[in-house]
Amino acid sequence: MKSHPIVKIYILTALATATLILPPARGEEDEAPEMTVAQVEAFLSENLPESLALLEYVRKNETIEDYRGAFERAVETVREFHEIREHEGEKRAEWFLHLIRLELQIEQLALEWQANQNEAQRKRIREDLRAKITELFDHELQGNIEDLALLRKEVVTIEQEIDSLQSNRDFLIGEELKEILEEH
Repeated sequence: MKSHPIVKIYILTALATATLILPPARGEEDEAPEMTVAQVEAFLSENLPESLALLEYVRKNETIEDYRGAFERAVETVREFHEIREHEGEKRAEWFLHLIRLELQIEQLALEWQANQNEAQRKRIREDLRAKITELFDHELQGNIEDLALLRKEVVTIEQEIDSLQSNRDFLIGEELKEILEEH
């Protein structure tokens, strides 16, 4: 039995709403705030318009389950952006958005290449794909270089703490002993 398009839209809306209302599997203290479909769509429209085009493509060409999965990934992307911004800062959150944007652009080009039968057009799309993949590679590499720099700073801080502990070992042990004895 084939469903009426309005029924499909209702089901998709219900599934998307249920996805947003049900909290992710997390501890209570770090539970993500609930979002409405409109909030997710507004975020995507402003920050990742490519995602809306791909969601529309999936809605028109794939199953309801495929659309639900694609929308859930979009919701998770929005949540992840907010989490990164809160814990790692605006710069890293923008880096993440750029990464996702590049991945979406690559997906769009791949779909365009698949749908196009004109060899000249396919060659142009292939070149565009290569350029986007190169940009994605360089973007990820730069992120890894920045991560390594932060880790190196952290290692230096830890080494300094260890040096301080080692050079003040006897004093710190004596202070701890004194504090314990004073409490009792």
